[in-house]
Amino acid sequence: MNKMKMRFFVVLLISISSLFCAPAVAQFPRFSIPKISLGNDIPFDLMGKQPISTSFADTDQEVSLPDSFSPQTYTPLASMNVGPHGGYLLQPGAYEAVVESFCLHAGTHGPSSGDGYLYAPLKGAKAEIIQSILRGVAQHRDVPQPQIQTLIWAIEARAKLENLSPTLQLVAAELLTKKELLDLNGGALGLVPGAVWDKALQSAPPEARNLLQVEAEIRSKLASADSSFADIEKIAILAGPANHDGISVPRGRWASHPGGFFVRYLPDGYTKMKIQVYVPAHSARNGGARTLFGSFVTVGAFSVEFDPTGDVAMPADTGAQRLGLTDAQLYSGDDPRHGHYGQADGPTPRDACNKATSECTSTLNCPSGSKIQILGGKDCAGFCSAGGTSVVTCQRFCKCTGGGLPVSQLDLDRHRMLD
Repeated sequence: MNKMKMRFFVVLLISISSLFCAPAVAQFPRFSIPKISLGNDIPFDLMGKQPISTSFADTDQEVSLPDSFSPQTYTPLASMNVGPHGGYLLQPGAYEAVVESFCLHAGTHGPSSGDGYLYAPLKGAKAEIIQSILRGVAQHRDVPQPQIQTLIWAIEARAKLENLSPTLQLVAAELLTKKELLDLNGGALGLVPGAVWDKALQSAPPEARNLLQVEAEIRSKLASADSSFADIEKIAILAGPANHDGISVPRGRWASHPGGFFVRYLPDGYTKMKIQVYVPAHSARNGGARTLFGSFVTVGAFSVEFDPTGDVAMPADTGAQRLGLTDAQLYSGDDPRHGHYGQADGPTPRDACNKATSECTSTLNCPSGSKIQILGGKDCAGFCSAGGTSVVTCQRFCKCTGGGLPVSQLDLDRHRMLD
């Protein structure tokens, strides 16, 4: 489906759903806290069911493996076969991957150097939609990570699809099904009158009030044509470390995963995560328990299937970000399913992009007579972010395609693009 057809499809879905979701007081759903009399004594709770409700209470806080436990070697997850559910087939041993990750809790602080993260299942009213997005990242490497992150924040803020930019609507159409798109356009918060909203905020508990204000600010930015990703990120990602208000979980702690397996999460900011997995022999023999969305599924007598998109890396502190995971690998090496990855820093976007392009293509083993397809716009547009006061980080994704000029004849310095 080309972009014009996809755009028409999204607009058609929005138009159809609006026929059944026209604003009317009688259509407001019932919630619990805080209850505000709206018109004919209709109770209204602005919190409702959270799109993502995973919390630290969903973790297993018992120390499962010593913090000093560190296997001598790890097998790359990308080298493992794919199972019937699209995950990695794992036998007893240790595995690791560096993948794209996403913030699932706007208005919180990013990971700091000493933060430890534990496993928790992806839960909430929009958990299945969020997982569909996370699963689709690896198949849509041409979609910039900031656009996908903005879509996730829009869902968390309960913004209506029709209020998003055409670009985000196209991203949603690429990653979600028709049913999921219709579900996203059924949000209720856009129907709340301003006076009722102000009254509800005044009566809400402090934590709820902060969350509602963040969601409202994000919806406001999303509705403005002048807003950039940086504007939204300033609201969603708070500067500095979070206040310590939970138990102490050191960085690199192994977490127990349902079925007797072990995982640990080593974030690099909120956009990049190293996942390490340890599968003991007895776990593969006995079989793993299937979680809510199937992170580990027994597929044979001595193997399990691992899909990280059903997992949340959960911090102990309430002011820190919970992180959603993908299987979109970020590393230098071959991945026959998802292509190749390169990342580099530089003083300018062009310099960082050139280095990332070189890293992506220099170790890509393409057969003779093939072409290299480089995903993303010129100068890595949309794939760069500020890494500091004078540093820019850019990403490149590339893969081999059949036919055409030999790789040695491709002028990579000019960023030849194959769409």
